Amino acid sequence: MSDPVNHPDHYIDPSGVECLMIVRHCNFNIGNVIKYVFRHKLKGRPLQDLEKALFYLDDEISTRMSGIGYVTLPTEAKHALETLADTRPSNEKWFFKGLAEDKLPAAKFYLEALIHDAKSLDVEKTESNIEFKKQLLAVIDEFRAFNVDHEPYAYNIIGFGEWLDDVVRGKIK
Repeated sequence: MSDPVNHPDHYIDPSGVECLMIVRHCNFNIGNVIKYVFRHKLKGRPLQDLEKALFYLDDEISTRMSGIGYVTLPTEAKHALETLADTRPSNEKWFFKGLAEDKLPAAKFYLEALIHDAKSLDVEKTESNIEFKKQLLAVIDEFRAFNVDHEPYAYNIIGFGEWLDDVVRGKIK
């Protein structure tokens, strides 16, 4: 059973790696990057979580370029990232491997690919939902027009279902 306060499900990977095992060894930026990518599919806002991760990764890259030091991950955190990477699909895998090897530009490349994928899925969902709604409204309009001339179908959801079934079976053209 999950502990929603101390060990929430969205921070535990099926491999057994818990997000906290890694982020406790990270600075603020890298900890947030890992946290947001770790959970992005589990909290209902994948695109937003990935964009937050990119914000923190960009900030970390800028911070390092300005000469401010950073914390090198200890071996156990790197090992946990490698284990996590091995359980994830392609772009996530290489993102986590890039972090484990402290190759932030490589990690950023794969994070941007994840964002691109999430945007594509979001657009597809939106477009398919819009198309489905248009098709459903057209079918409902057909039912209304048909119902005017054919009394046997009651003007309700049961009648609509019966009418749609008859249309699909070819009884009505």
